[in-house]
Amino acid sequence: MTKSWRDVNAIYQIYPRSFKDTNGDGVGDLRGIIEKIDYLKGEDKSLGVDVIWLSPIFSSPQIDCGYDISDYRSIDPLFGGMAMFDELLLQAHKRDLKVMLDLVPNHSSDQHAWFKESLSSRDNSKRDYYIWRDAKSDGTPPNNWLSMSGGSAWQWHDKTGQYYLHSFLPSQPDLNWDNPEVRQEIFEIMRFWFEKGVDGFRVDAIWPLSKNFAAGDNPRNPEYYAGDEDYGSYIHQNSKGGPKLCEYLRMMSDVALEYKNKFLVYEFYPDDRFGSRFDQYSAIQKIAPGVSSTFYFEAFQTEWWARKFQEKFNAFGTWYDQLPVASLGNHDQTRIASKFGMAQAKALALMQLSLPGIPAIYYGDELGMLDVDIPQNYKHDNFAGGAGMDARDKYRTPMRWNSDILNNAGFSNSNPWLPIGDNLDWLNVESEQNTDHSFFNLYKKMLTLRSEYVALRYGEYSTWQDISDDIMTFKRNYNDEIFYILINFTDRQINTNIPSRGRVVASTNTTDEYDIENSLMLNAFEAILVKAYQ
Repeated sequence: MTKSWRDVNAIYQIYPRSFKDTNGDGVGDLRGIIEKIDYLKGEDKSLGVDVIWLSPIFSSPQIDCGYDISDYRSIDPLFGGMAMFDELLLQAHKRDLKVMLDLVPNHSSDQHAWFKESLSSRDNSKRDYYIWRDAKSDGTPPNNWLSMSGGSAWQWHDKTGQYYLHSFLPSQPDLNWDNPEVRQEIFEIMRFWFEKGVDGFRVDAIWPLSKNFAAGDNPRNPEYYAGDEDYGSYIHQNSKGGPKLCEYLRMMSDVALEYKNKFLVYEFYPDDRFGSRFDQYSAIQKIAPGVSSTFYFEAFQTEWWARKFQEKFNAFGTWYDQLPVASLGNHDQTRIASKFGMAQAKALALMQLSLPGIPAIYYGDELGMLDVDIPQNYKHDNFAGGAGMDARDKYRTPMRWNSDILNNAGFSNSNPWLPIGDNLDWLNVESEQNTDHSFFNLYKKMLTLRSEYVALRYGEYSTWQDISDDIMTFKRNYNDEIFYILINFTDRQINTNIPSRGRVVASTNTTDEYDIENSLMLNAFEAILVKAYQ
């Protein structure tokens, strides 16, 4: 029987370029994912996740590593084509492993057939598939909106004498979601993949789907010095998060509801200047609970302080019955172990895998992979800079399957598209699978516990003590199952208490299980999961 989304223990994000190369071009491919699928689920040493999410594999000129789609219904030959995808889907489903694709609804590539038609003339039937505007009387762009990649969000087109809008790269023109024909095109794309057997979508960059053109220019951000024209120099209150955003997302959720057991996760970053971050998340989270969710990114956007984490995740816990999705990282963010440290990353992993909903794991985080310095001759990211982001290549480096330097850590038998990085002797799958006290075996144990205990998947979230500067604590319970989770955010030992006797079933400091009374001691940066005795 196919597992319901409510019972999914985790989503595992694969960046296909970096998972496993099988044809010797130095770039990962779908055959590589098939070869390594038992690493994810199916064998005794498997990690044990229930969903894989593939970053974009659609046909693309790859200017933004696939987030510039030229054909939403085909698989890029770089990754192996449609027949190879069908085989991956078959092998995944044999293991009750769901497959989630990355849908990019805000923009296409400028190589998409729609945009080529849109460029051809002002009266072409596809002209209104994109956002075109006349210049101001002096020839300058229609307003001051800036692109996430830097510079104006408007690109001039000589032949038709208008500007088109691009919230990201100029080669990624924004689709016009106010045009019902465009919406139906996207919905039909969703149906195409659902009918093929795809189980869900991670929906990219939703915040610019709706804009408020009538409001005109964005106001300058007073926190930025005058004259600076990067993305943060304006408050983007008109160019994103427009009045129809939730309506459009609800329409997408309605498409998922046409089918059985499908799920959407929206990529959404709240803006502190628009009020409560949690309220902004909540507006997306509540669109269709159980069918769609928003990623909750606070774990990598919060300073290392127990009090702050407690506040953020106490709020998150109120969604315990809505299938929320908490993330420690992704292809756009520094590795969690590089951001906070190895011990701290382990502690956050135990925290994340004890939270309600469906945790999202970025490939390699289950090994403690770190950012890798990228030499100039390897640099690939064409996007970085506009939003104050460093080049994202260093978070996207190849998966490390073994310690074989000559074979590029088992990733490829030829020069990989990005360098492998250091610490290969111990930071690799083969080594960690055979080391008791490793990142991998902590993740594996926690995923096993999530699969075994209902309370850890959709039990109620609550707390039992006042907020602390040093320790984050919470409780998960479902009927008679009760778990206590404690995370020490300090570099010293701390004595604390729990409401009842129990057994430590997982710890970041030991692989042993042991019984405890009401009082216990946490080591520096230690996190533990305690199963309460009745």
